Amino acid sequence: MKKVFTLLTLLLCVCSGAWASGEEFFIKFQNSKSITESPSGYFTYNKGEGTAVSWSSKGKHSCTYGGESYSDVIKMEGATQCYFTTTAEATVTIVQTTSNATGDKLKFDGSNLNADLANTTVTVDATNKYNEYVITGVASGKHTITRQSETGLAYVKVVYTGTTLTQLSAPEISINSSTGEVSIGAVTNATKITYTTDGTDPTAESTEYTVPFTVVDGTTVKAIAIGDNDNYANSNISEKVVYLAGVTVATPVITAINGTINITCNTLGATVKYSLDGSTYTDFTNPVTFFTATTVYAKGVREGATDSEVASQEVDAAPAAAAGSSTKILGFVTPGNNNWEYMSADSKNYGIKGKTGTDEEGWSLWISPNGDGIYDKAISGDGSANNTYSIGGTAYQYIKNSNGRQFNIGVPEGYTVNRLTIYGFNNGTPTSTSLWSDVAGTTQTAETEIPLMATAGNAPYVRVFPIGDVTEDISLTNNGAIQQCFIAVVDYSTSTCSKPTITVGDFTFADKGYPVTITSNDNLLVSTDGTTYTQQTSPYNTTVTATTTFYAK
Repeated sequence: MKKVFTLLTLLLCVCSGAWASGEEFFIKFQNSKSITESPSGYFTYNKGEGTAVSWSSKGKHSCTYGGESYSDVIKMEGATQCYFTTTAEATVTIVQTTSNATGDKLKFDGSNLNADLANTTVTVDATNKYNEYVITGVASGKHTITRQSETGLAYVKVVYTGTTLTQLSAPEISINSSTGEVSIGAVTNATKITYTTDGTDPTAESTEYTVPFTVVDGTTVKAIAIGDNDNYANSNISEKVVYLAGVTVATPVITAINGTINITCNTLGATVKYSLDGSTYTDFTNPVTFFTATTVYAKGVREGATDSEVASQEVDAAPAAAAGSSTKILGFVTPGNNNWEYMSADSKNYGIKGKTGTDEEGWSLWISPNGDGIYDKAISGDGSANNTYSIGGTAYQYIKNSNGRQFNIGVPEGYTVNRLTIYGFNNGTPTSTSLWSDVAGTTQTAETEIPLMATAGNAPYVRVFPIGDVTEDISLTNNGAIQQCFIAVVDYSTSTCSKPTITVGDFTFADKGYPVTITSNDNLLVSTDGTTYTQQTSPYNTTVTATTTFYAK
């Protein structure tokens, strides 16, 4: 009996060593880029795997939770996600800020995060401005937190409530590039291997792999090893894109307008290269603007494939500014703000304006009402090379045009703008062919604006808009497909008009009043209240029978 008791005791000790109940992992996104994580490396957080995270600014997404302050937390935008992998059943706690977005705004593993989600409890604290979501019985595996619409993510905690499982190795995907046949290797202790070919992540319910299968060029194959959830957890997902040998890359298409080119290629996985002499080629990533006429050559290449035929296009120079024009760059110089300052939340909401007494006085750049500000420090506040654009050897900080927002360039009285140039980059990879939907009142389409498609986000581009002679505010609207980070440059001229002359004659009995004559060598505008002016033909003649004040310009 003593021996049996000893054996049972030893067995219990071994089991308890594998038990993970109470093991905790958490991450706090606090106070503008301050992150507390324990242990480090458990959570991954960014705008899509492998890209930079986006932070809120000016306290837009903030709350108080657990007696701690969370200010300027991670801003959950379209591509933002926080993900982690568990190796035991767990309880997950997620805290969303509601300072700028009330209601349920997050997703967990692709499902809307609210009380309708299985095993989920929601606590709403309107005073401290947060929603707390507690999800119990979360199975082992990879989990993601994404958004339904923009909100702030402040805190995530994972507490294991089950036995720690051993994670299976990811299955190996092999491709026969000659035939397109796909083979997936076996994984020890897996109950089965499943796969997808439509770009979605495989689950236990996806197609089970039993024998090799054939796919077409450009297919994305994903596979996962499924565990028994008693001893083994699901593997990470393996992924490969099928590129067949012997394919001839499609000839690239070069589009040119206003001196700017864009080059596209219909063959998946192909790299587009361009040249200005037909012999020396460089990778094409984003639209390029030419200020002198040139010939552009382009070809598509892919490893294991035959290079495309070479395309060529004669490209006219970008439209020149009017003769005698001056240039004004609307944006903060890095370092230092120089002649610009922030506008307050007045009738034009938020923006920047030229300081009084400087050459920039009277110029402004402001976002239309209902916006959330035009300057995002997460993009352009630290003055690093990634957040600035060098124009004429001077670095200027980018301004962010949020999705679907309209900016307005305030033009001082007496100034005429004849060309607008945008130096910018797409804040992510574009998914639309036209990103500036309206410029100076003109609808932009694929015919009037180069499609800003790119193989990678954040690559700089230059766009030139010959807007004619504009003397009023200039609109600049993002179509909502993706954020644009930019610096606006205007070419302008000034006109000095002669001062009108107002002459009052002697009283006439016939008209029982005083004759008034107003003359001007330029367009004549006349007002009797100093506010509302009407255009008149010079000389403008009228008779005054009562006390009247005339204004003319």
